[in-house]
Parts: sequence; structure tokens; C-alpha cells
Amino acid sequence: MIGRFRQGAMHLFARMLDSVGALLGAAEAAPRTVRVVMHVLHTRSDNRTQSEWRSLIEAQIRSLNDSFSGQTPPGVMPAADTGIRFACEWDRCVIKTVPDASSFDPKAARKVAKPSDGRYALNIWVVPNMPDGYGYGYGDSPWWAHRSIHGVFITASEFAGKACTHEVGHWLGLEHVNLDNLDDTNDPSPDNFMDISSDNQQWARFSPLQIARMRRSLFVFRRGTISPKSAPAASRGSQ
Repeated sequence: MIGRFRQGAMHLFARMLDSVGALLGAAEAAPRTVRVVMHVLHTRSDNRTQSEWRSLIEAQIRSLNDSFSGQTPPGVMPAADTGIRFACEWDRCVIKTVPDASSFDPKAARKVAKPSDGRYALNIWVVPNMPDGYGYGYGDSPWWAHRSIHGVFITASEFAGKACTHEVGHWLGLEHVNLDNLDDTNDPSPDNFMDISSDNQQWARFSPLQIARMRRSLFVFRRGTISPKSAPAASRGSQ
């Protein structure tokens, strides 16, 4: 019952957000860069150095920027640019050792590595494992729970890849394509970042209506996370 209520509420908020685009106009359409704070929780048996983790963080930021700028592999049809980019706040990042065999749900991860205020930055936690039912990650919806603790959670095995793009899609108000009620997504859509029926290596694009929803969500719900600096060019990563 609670699950149905929550799903219904999410649909209602999403429809309301989709309806305000004309009111936002040019302000909502301007390029935006989101501040990111990384929280890496790794086990003692994972002997990667701080420098290696920093390289992975840089790779993840590049991957996000490539995905959101519409960069696709050779031979794949070009995708639309969302106009959203990401920049790492290095002075606030945390790389921390945790006991082996650690499994973290979002609540546990937040206790071990306390988030920056989620109203002003996208927190991304990298954890050794997540409990059953979470899969490889989790992204907080912008209209659910308290935005001060919002963020994205990703397992270390999927870090620096496309899975994080999917979870950031949730953070920006997207649902899976079989639930989103958008006219330009199909179920299945194997190359869509929000299709969980396919191998995430096929993911390459967001649809135009998904992009519109994310931009409105960023402007309405996540506005404090936007850097005053202009959006970096595609593939610049964390520069």
C-alpha cells in the first residue's frame, strides 16, 4: 500500500514538474554545472591507493559529462545534449577505509561518510556492496525525503561507468522507462539510460522529454547545487 502511494505521489510530482516548463522559460534552459562531492568507502582488501581512487573519481566525472553531453561511442547514433555538466569539489571529497565484507544501504553509508548538505551539492557515495534489492546503486528522488541528505549511491564494481548516470537520472527526477509516462520513451528502450531491462553497456541517451524533466527538476528542486561557473565543454570531466 505504501509503495503504491509513493509511486502515485512520484507520478503526480513529475506531471506537475512537466507542466511548469513554459513558466521557467530561458532561465531553465541555460547550461548548468552541478557541484559534486564524492564519498568513497573501500575495504582493506581493496588495496587501491588514494591516487588511484582520485583517478577513478576523475573518470566518473568524465563519464557523467560524456553521458549528459550526448557523447556516444563510434558507430552509435549521436544523442542529445542535456546542457547539464558536473564538476568535482575536491576539497570536500572523502576516501575512507571500512571493514571487509561491508554492505551499505543509503542510511548506513550516510552515517559512515556524512554528506555535504544535499541542497548545495550532489553527494555520490561509492560503497563496497549494497544489500539485496538495491542492485548496483540507488538515487534519491528530488521530491521524496529531505533534500539536505539527498544523493546517489553506487557499488565500487560499477564506479566510473554508466550506472552512475542512471542513478543521477533518478536524482534529477527520472523514473524507469516502464513507469515514466513520457510520450517519447518506449518500454523497452535498450539504449536509454533509464531502461533497466537492458545491459547498461548499451545505454547511450536520454529522450528529449526526459531531458526537459531533468532540467526543470534541477532548476526547481536542485537549484542550490548549481555552480555559478558556466557549464564545461563536453568531455572536460573534472577540470
